[in-house]
Amino acid sequence: QLGIDRLNGYVDAPQPFVFSAPQPVFPEGTYIMDALSLQRFSPEEHAWLRSVDVAGIKRLSLLFLAIVLLAFVVGYINRVLLEVVGQRIVYDIRVQLFEHVERLPFSFFDRTPSGRLTTRVTNDIEALADMYSQALINIVRDGFLLVGVTVVMFSLNAFLTWVLMAVLTAVVILTAVFRVSIRNAHRVARTCLSRINSFIAERIQGVRVVQLFAIEEKEKKKFQKINESYTLARLHLMLLNGVFRPLVGALATFAVALLLYYGGGHILAGALSFGTLVTFTFYTQIFFQPVQEVAEQFDTIQQAMASAEKIFHIVDEPQEEYVPETFAGVVPHEFSIEFQDVHLSYTPGQEILKGISFNVEQGGSVALVGATGAGKTSITGLVPRFYGIDSGRVLLGGVDVATLPAEFLRQSVAFVMQDVFIFSGTILHNIALFDEHPDEEKAAEIVDYLGMRFMKGLEGGLHHHLYERGNNLSSGERQLISFARALYFDPKVLILDEATSDIDTESEAVIQAAIRKILKGRTSIIVAHRLSTIRTVDRILVVQKGQISESGTHEELLETGGIYKNLYELQSLSEEET
Repeated sequence: QLGIDRLNGYVDAPQPFVFSAPQPVFPEGTYIMDALSLQRFSPEEHAWLRSVDVAGIKRLSLLFLAIVLLAFVVGYINRVLLEVVGQRIVYDIRVQLFEHVERLPFSFFDRTPSGRLTTRVTNDIEALADMYSQALINIVRDGFLLVGVTVVMFSLNAFLTWVLMAVLTAVVILTAVFRVSIRNAHRVARTCLSRINSFIAERIQGVRVVQLFAIEEKEKKKFQKINESYTLARLHLMLLNGVFRPLVGALATFAVALLLYYGGGHILAGALSFGTLVTFTFYTQIFFQPVQEVAEQFDTIQQAMASAEKIFHIVDEPQEEYVPETFAGVVPHEFSIEFQDVHLSYTPGQEILKGISFNVEQGGSVALVGATGAGKTSITGLVPRFYGIDSGRVLLGGVDVATLPAEFLRQSVAFVMQDVFIFSGTILHNIALFDEHPDEEKAAEIVDYLGMRFMKGLEGGLHHHLYERGNNLSSGERQLISFARALYFDPKVLILDEATSDIDTESEAVIQAAIRKILKGRTSIIVAHRLSTIRTVDRILVVQKGQISESGTHEELLETGGIYKNLYELQSLSEEET
């Protein structure tokens, strides 16, 4: 069968042509006619002659539609898969980073603002997510496109392709130069953002102090200064990108100009056809399309790289050794405490503890007293191994705590601090520390045991919801919850660090009665500001400038005279005046 377009091509030909046609359009047989006879065909005869072309158009249209639908489906699947993979990678990084941060030693948190860590886990991780979900997808796609177009262009004309490769080399060099400047600018911007987050977090926590002393304007000026530095860093980034992206576009235009120059010369020399040059120009535009798209995503990539550096700086921080290599697999079954010539310094060359030695028998109690900054809290923090010591040994049940698993130590030792931290959630969850299946009956018994009468006035009792840091409770009530939290886990060793300093006189009587009960059978160390609360302990140690200057019972130290007697008399006089 012959289509009408092909038949019309024979109009000027003098020869007749032959074709066969089936019924019913034509009577069955073979026909010989010239092209002019086609003009006398009826509409039905013309329709039959066009039927092949119409069928072909339908097939091509359906094929094109199928290709479009397939491209849509493949593009959707590709996007979703890459997005899922990218988000899973970011999810894993975020979880691993959070887990790593939780296991960093106390010394790391002493020198690192919480806002900086928040920035790493949130903003910096989000920058990585943008790279995985946007930049990398385009880079993979554009990479395949660039390779494919390059192969086709080499097959058309190798010389012109090498001309484009020279321009591409210039783009690569330009990218390498700007990469350093843009990444440095992103480093500065991420640092400034960390400062903003740290400042905001600290001021929100201390908002009562800010408002109490009416220093809102001063704090506003400080924030404006920090915010200005971040704004300037972002503007610097904008200027760099504002130069880099147009330069890449200009080089792409320059490449077309070179192509027309050299291609035109080859056409005049007869070495290249005009059609090939037009085709090559079309491929050049396709060639530089992925290059320009990569330039558009370049800032996202560099931001992600700068964020990754910040993240891995945290990841590279050495974790606390939860299970020391020296652990022999045996844990102590008795819980006496002994310090043997312990030296400690947070900063090299500045000793906080200088040769501390004492022991507490199992079930015994020792109180530490002394001036602020003498080293009392530092001593108590060494029992659960919050810090590593410079020299000496701390023994628990005759075993060096440096060789015991951290989990065992902290399950065996309950630490009640002066600064109580309350999580947002119910009282029960704060006592059981978000145990998946908290023992409500046990918690209720502890509450009754400690005489926490304020619980009766709270809606929901143990299920009463607490705000962040327990801001809807008094400081004394928060302290009582910390006592309940310690007792809930039935520790073998109990450390009280100024635990009654925020308790009113009435509550203190209740707490003291409870303390006497919970100390029975437990090895305990008590850091006390009120000397009247430690009269019944087995031994009192007076700590002065990182050393133990006096040791004995309450009565012995009063008879001996010295620092303890002076402190006691001063407190007694102050209480009498009050």
